Amino acid sequence: MEKSTFTRLIQEADDILEFEKFCFSAKENPLLLLRFPKNIEKHFRNFCFESDKYKNILFIIIGCFFYNIFAVMDKLMINDIYPLAWKLRFLVVTPMALSVILILKKTKKPFIMDSLLTFLLLTGIICIFFMVNISQSEFVSHYYVGVFVVCTAGILVYKISLQYKILFSLSAVFLHIPFFYFNQTIPFEVKINLFAVSVSLIIVSLLSAAERELNYKKAFVYGLIQEITKYSLKRKNKFLENLSNKDELTGLANRRFLKQHLKRLITQTGNGIFPIAVLFTDIDDFKKYNDGYGHAQGDECLKKVSEVLNSNANRKFDLAARVGGEEFILLFPFTDKKDASGIANKILKTIHHINIPHEYSKVAPHVTISIGVSFIDIDNQDIDLALNQADQALYQAKETGKNKACFYS
Repeated sequence: MEKSTFTRLIQEADDILEFEKFCFSAKENPLLLLRFPKNIEKHFRNFCFESDKYKNILFIIIGCFFYNIFAVMDKLMINDIYPLAWKLRFLVVTPMALSVILILKKTKKPFIMDSLLTFLLLTGIICIFFMVNISQSEFVSHYYVGVFVVCTAGILVYKISLQYKILFSLSAVFLHIPFFYFNQTIPFEVKINLFAVSVSLIIVSLLSAAERELNYKKAFVYGLIQEITKYSLKRKNKFLENLSNKDELTGLANRRFLKQHLKRLITQTGNGIFPIAVLFTDIDDFKKYNDGYGHAQGDECLKKVSEVLNSNANRKFDLAARVGGEEFILLFPFTDKKDASGIANKILKTIHHINIPHEYSKVAPHVTISIGVSFIDIDNQDIDLALNQADQALYQAKETGKNKACFYS
């Protein structure tokens, strides 16, 4: 069982929790393996479907070979009707088996494979019963042994689900009723003996098939448990990584990730990204907002402002980050002074239009922001220097009235 298959199965699963809950329950209580939930049963059948399909095709080819070799026994044991027996072998059952092979090669659905093989096996049993019933040969009771072979192959050899094996077994048992009723050649005691042997053989074969399927399911569940554990660990590590790179409240990048992003841009992307506009943003009079409306409302204000900022950082390498309580930094590669001015003015207008009330502000009756802008270019690639320059430009915007953007000069 390839782990890559388990990985793909886990990644494509609709409900990992359902898988996880069942797998760990089945590990504690193996009886749950007797019947998988519908969704897990579907994945289990699909898991081995391709290999099972080609094994079944091989088994059909081998079965057809021996089935037709046994045409010699028609001549020896049911000599009175062997021409009819040969017609059934070569003109009915064999072409049907070849048709099943062709369909199996194209199908991608396990239930089609199970249905076709069950039908083919039952056809073989019906043909045997038919020939046994119409032959008057003294050896006809020995010909019945073919039923043993078909039942054993159907239950133990062919790769079909346990449910279909049970269906096939019950059908094989019930087919004995017309055999008993119509056959006048075989003595009643012999019929009873043949039936008892058939039922015993079917029960033993089913028990063996059930044990084998349980072992397959157990291996499948253990493989899933290992993959679920690995997947959960990856998910946990990714969550922890997100915590270290993202601001928990706003979902924006944090200062740590901002610097990492800038370093990658400069070292990996090359000179084509310059100039990089750095917009240092601060919410005006935010302490008064928090004191007046409360911290819960303050958090909502931060979220709304961060949404505006993030919506403007929408190109591939743009980035919006929260670097302090009410402070944000935005990065815009390939952005000169003219474009940066347009972006800053757009942000200021959007903040104005969302109209978050701020009755404690001395700037406006709604929330406003101030922006300081600096640039990183080919001649100045010092990240800390650029951030400091943007901070100085922000200070200038604050000192000259707020609710504006100022450029470092």
